[in-house]
Amino acid sequence: MTNTTFTAGTVIASTWLNDVNSVVYNLFPSLTVGSTGQVLRSNGTNYVASTSTFADTYGASTLLYSNGTNTVTGLATANSSGLLTNNSGVPAWVTVTGTGAPVLATSPQLVTPKLGTVNSGDISACTSTSMVMVTPVLGTPTSGTLTNCTGLPATSVTGTTATTTFTITLTGCTAGVTGTAVYSITNNVVTLFIPALIGTSNSTAATLTGLPAAITPVTSHLGLTAISRDNGTDAISRIDVTSGGVVTLYVGVSATFTNTGTKGLTAGATLIWNLN
Repeated sequence: MTNTTFTAGTVIASTWLNDVNSVVYNLFPSLTVGSTGQVLRSNGTNYVASTSTFADTYGASTLLYSNGTNTVTGLATANSSGLLTNNSGVPAWVTVTGTGAPVLATSPQLVTPKLGTVNSGDISACTSTSMVMVTPVLGTPTSGTLTNCTGLPATSVTGTTATTTFTITLTGCTAGVTGTAVYSITNNVVTLFIPALIGTSNSTAATLTGLPAAITPVTSHLGLTAISRDNGTDAISRIDVTSGGVVTLYVGVSATFTNTGTKGLTAGATLIWNLN
């Protein structure tokens, strides 16, 4: 191809453009027409059509993302919104308003949040009827009702608590003997009623188990009394309430029972001790 000067409006034949000596050919020797939406990009050697396709136009402030393999689409921005992805990873805008609005989950879990100090106000905005607070520091309330509360620290309770029942078991027998015991706490003092518990002995020891932690004393209380039975014979006997939560029965003042015959508590016994 020879150097030629073209005037305005001159039509250039395709053979001139495709000639191996033409300027266009030398600039883009491997350039081919791509598919709709592909753009021109460099592969390091030549200019080629991109694999991904794009729209002709995008609106102002549009975010581009891939909504499919090699397909780029736009997501228009929205006022007062947060960007959220669904289970497929597709982004979408969710309207958020108010203080703390960026927490978008319907059931958010806040891990060690820094909420600052609330000096006054209320929590009326917390609409959950079953809120769970993990190890909160609530301070000392000026009033309140604890009717449905459990696990009260008995050593700190004053006045009389409601009576509570539990299952108590006589050990040292051929079969477990159980009954329903009842207790209350008044000014740190426990009053416990134990029903009659009689079984067939197969051991020289006899204990009562199942004492709740709420009435287990810090220090063992020794020398309480009740009527016990050993090999069919009843006697006024010693009873110990230990700090380990076990009540030990005696035959008189001896802890050794006969390993045959009947044994246990002959009649209901009421025991009283201080929790300290």
